Amino acid sequence: MSAVYVWKYGKYTVRVSETADIPSLYRLKRPLSDVVQQALNLMPSGFIERKESFTLAHTYKPLNAIVVPLEDRKPRWMINVSHHARIRQVSPFLELDEVTLTREFTIELEGSRMTPRLVRAYPGGYIPPLPWQVSAGDAPGGVRACIEFWQQHAYVYSTTLVAVDTEVTRPPEWFTKSRIRRSTVTPGRGLRR
Repeated sequence: MSAVYVWKYGKYTVRVSETADIPSLYRLKRPLSDVVQQALNLMPSGFIERKESFTLAHTYKPLNAIVVPLEDRKPRWMINVSHHARIRQVSPFLELDEVTLTREFTIELEGSRMTPRLVRAYPGGYIPPLPWQVSAGDAPGGVRACIEFWQQHAYVYSTTLVAVDTEVTRPPEWFTKSRIRRSTVTPGRGLRR
């Protein structure tokens, strides 16, 4: 395992979007940046049309999951430092007693085969964007599917994942408005358009 300084999709250099949603450990020059390259190496060539997602089903080692089901637990609301949106809003977080592991890793690219741009990369299967993120409208099922998913899931809390002093006591309106009991959107379902 070693840090990667440039990601490649085939022979083409992968640009990273300014607002790319990538946990810090997986970013370029970071300890787990090689996991992103592993997924890029296994992604089918010529895969990119506009925006595509690819989930690597079996990583070389187990990874810490970043999103888990709420299962009737109450989340805490804070800003996720991995979100690089121009205007960040709060996200749900759960504190867990045990680490949840996954062997899946998902990357989302847009652009073309010769000019790929990485917009998201994270451990686990496909995770829709939060309803407040601009990309939510382009997700399968649109903003409604994102709301349904995030009413049922939360990020795993870590002091390195939350911005200091950003916790709020009230959940955002999208979370409380027309709350759905069971979602049909589950992590691990790869996106292919």
